[in-house]
Amino acid sequence: MLDAGKSPRTLEYALTTLGQIFRHAEKMRYHAGEIPTARVKKPKFDNKRVRFLSLEESHLLLDALKKSSQQVYEIALTSLHCGLRAGELFSLTWGAVDLNHGLITLLDTKSGRTRILSMTDDVKALLTKREQKERDCFIFPARHGGKMGKISNSFTRAVENAGLNSGITDRRQRVTFHTLRHTFASWLVMEGVSLYEVKELLGHASLTMTERYSHLSPDRNRRAARIMGEVFQKSAEPEPAKVINIR
Repeated sequence: MLDAGKSPRTLEYALTTLGQIFRHAEKMRYHAGEIPTARVKKPKFDNKRVRFLSLEESHLLLDALKKSSQQVYEIALTSLHCGLRAGELFSLTWGAVDLNHGLITLLDTKSGRTRILSMTDDVKALLTKREQKERDCFIFPARHGGKMGKISNSFTRAVENAGLNSGITDRRQRVTFHTLRHTFASWLVMEGVSLYEVKELLGHASLTMTERYSHLSPDRNRRAARIMGEVFQKSAEPEPAKVINIR
């Protein structure tokens, strides 16, 4: 698979799936003996995407999207401003939106928890302009009116037209739709929002998943060094003299 150009993550997924099949076969007594994948060493890799957009790049992408597809533009803008996954946007219904209070309620999320997000003014404006339908109707429906299954190719074309992936071969650095969610988190951390707050907004199950953005925290190392210096300085200073009245 590696020789065929497949990624290490794809290889790991195939080995894991094959192992699950054999374990199930063993449980059902269709297979006996060693599981073939047990001795295969899985490749070590870092598959985390690290790319996020600059402010200029985000405007280039949104402008390109607006020229090709209004709906994909609105989906992208909502993801960028609220940090929503593609699947969460596809499942979003009018019953989950409170335009009066500017809130979006996400049920049955990936982490299994309900998540409530505040809209930006831009997101509230675009949702207000859309034709509001019954509570169980999708806000961003597919062409036939049902639920969307994937992002339109208009997004890929817009990325190409904006030149955001020009000359980039490392897939972790390439712009995909999920890059919008990374950008949302990255910008917040860079503006001083705590990792815990970002974790809650993204709907991560644990803080470990959010720690990938920790290096973006402004003046993180300099602040730690300054605090340690101040603590050390205090410990080195002599205590002030005291006057005691003796009667």
